[in-house]
Amino acid sequence: MSAATHRQGFQPPGRRYLPGAGLVMAAGVWLVIVSASWTYGDVDSWLDARWNDAAAGSVLAVVGMVRIVRPVLTNAARLLSILVGSWLIIAPFVVGYGFGADSTPATANDVLIGAVITGMAVFGRI
Repeated sequence: MSAATHRQGFQPPGRRYLPGAGLVMAAGVWLVIVSASWTYGDVDSWLDARWNDAAAGSVLAVVGMVRIVRPVLTNAARLLSILVGSWLIIAPFVVGYGFGADSTPATANDVLIGAVITGMAVFGRI
């Protein structure tokens, strides 16, 4: 193998993407759909929870799609997935939509998706 084909993050042409890439894309699409349909309660905070989930979901959907189509960016996809997943875990508490009567499902959704995405990225499944 030449040095050009042995770059960090390169996968040989015959190797397929990891199944986690499809899950990342699905989780991203789910977050975008949920941000438009679920209630987050009336929270006065510096960042709107709906836009937070829509932005995080968009990033995850793009990362998953890029990872499926072009698997040479595995390290970048993994790092971005860790960052976005970690943000989803802490966002309900930092942003302040936490555990109100209307926002508990959104908080549980963000923490669960964030934990799954972060865990998969850390263990190299994305």
